[in-house]
Amino acid sequence: MLDAYKKNNTQVIKKYKKINIPNYQREYIWGENEWEDFYNDILNIIKLDFKPHFMGTLLLKEKNGYFEVIDGQQRLVTLNIFLMAYRDAYSDRLEFKYTLNLLNDRIEVNDVNNIYDALYNKTYVKGERAITDNESKNIEKAYQYFWKKFQIKGLFGKITTDFNLSRILHKLFFITIEIEETTNPYLIFETLNARGVDLNISDLVKNHLLDLSKEDISLSTFINNEWNNLNNALSQEEFENIFQSFYQSSNNRKKLLKEITVTVNEEDEIKEFLKKLGSYVYMYKKLSDSSNTMWRGDAKWIENVRSIKSYKNNHLFKVITIPLLTSFPKRIRVGAFKFIESLIFRYVIICQKDELKLLEKFYQIAKLINDKSIITIEKLKVELFEYIVDDEEFEYSFAYRSIEYSRTNPDQIVRYILYKLENYITNSNYIIGSSNASIEHIGAHSASNYSIVYRLGNYTLLSKEDNEEAGHKTFAIKRDEFYNNNQFGLTHNATNAIIKSLITYNDWNFENIKKRQVEMSEVAIKVWNI
Repeated sequence: MLDAYKKNNTQVIKKYKKINIPNYQREYIWGENEWEDFYNDILNIIKLDFKPHFMGTLLLKEKNGYFEVIDGQQRLVTLNIFLMAYRDAYSDRLEFKYTLNLLNDRIEVNDVNNIYDALYNKTYVKGERAITDNESKNIEKAYQYFWKKFQIKGLFGKITTDFNLSRILHKLFFITIEIEETTNPYLIFETLNARGVDLNISDLVKNHLLDLSKEDISLSTFINNEWNNLNNALSQEEFENIFQSFYQSSNNRKKLLKEITVTVNEEDEIKEFLKKLGSYVYMYKKLSDSSNTMWRGDAKWIENVRSIKSYKNNHLFKVITIPLLTSFPKRIRVGAFKFIESLIFRYVIICQKDELKLLEKFYQIAKLINDKSIITIEKLKVELFEYIVDDEEFEYSFAYRSIEYSRTNPDQIVRYILYKLENYITNSNYIIGSSNASIEHIGAHSASNYSIVYRLGNYTLLSKEDNEEAGHKTFAIKRDEFYNNNQFGLTHNATNAIIKSLITYNDWNFENIKKRQVEMSEVAIKVWNI
């Protein structure tokens, strides 16, 4: 049923001469972060003196003389785009003897606008054709990304010979697993999971549904269309998260796949499954879109959605917010959300406690809300009591917390914190993510203060124009020219305010940063009131 092999990239190409990315597979969705990681993997092989590098698992199903890719298509397509960019970038400088052979037996990719075909056949011209399909756009962007990398003089100096690149490709290893055409996807998962191979459940589920409908063109078309609508604009990680939260468990991937393969087999079962999943996906997406008509201009929920987007792991919010919106009494939904917001902020962001433990609890709470076992905020608080951080611990932790906000890591939680504090002390309504406010580092970067520059007490708000002009000027100059008469209370508040105005300081040092952060922590208790 299953045959596993360790093969390098060259061996993969030679053995599986006909590889197809089937229509049921997720489209090519990798972006710049993944391309950068891939590129660095290649560079590291050189830096580590051509030591082998594991590229992951390829799960392949033999079908009518060729192989369908069940898992690993993102890595495999990226590798081939990389090779095509290398071929084109160096076509006038290198004599190809080795690597071009690896492109002879091409992978079949079914992007709508046929960008992959055009790149493979060397008929692609940038900007020549309209590209409407997201997959085609991503393929083009990946090609341009690698092509530009090759244009940077010296960056790839050690492999500007065809032989050296072929040496690298020989060091890229996959675990290739071949399965028979009739193998049940649950059995695939059961076996591979036991071997420590992590698979995308969503791809296996779609494969199962399409296998059931392969004799019914109308049903298979319906499944494909519904599936594309479901995962449109979602990353693979988000879609996997949705599957887990839909079934309200973070440890149920095996259970989920088994349940689907056993209970979803007939046409009506398939359609009902997709309908319910679709409703959940709809809510999940809307919690990332404050402009959606679902909110009907409701200022409170628009603010809540913007707050959710400020958190890096906003999946944590969505797991609990979806049942609040669909099953909790309407009159107390906003109050329940505010409690959850304060709980997450205190527990995860400021006190940095176990986020996965809280997520698992949220899955349990979501089920209780959907079952109508929790219908009051008081009951919600009782169920989450062990995760509630009291004021004393929260104030102390806030007073010492550092969170990086920089050009390379613009963590939006810093903006969220400052906006929330600003709105409280000035009774304003600056909208997170849209107001003309930017993050100002009062004390700028230097070798001596790098460890304290990201303390929360070292941040304030300035208009974007003032921030750009202030730049790295001294504190005294920024105080007199930019902080004085500033529109933001965090920067120029009343002298007797809890958070003192920056113009009251003669200089700016670590002691003053600590003093100001203590003042901010006293306000934070009220803003994130539990």
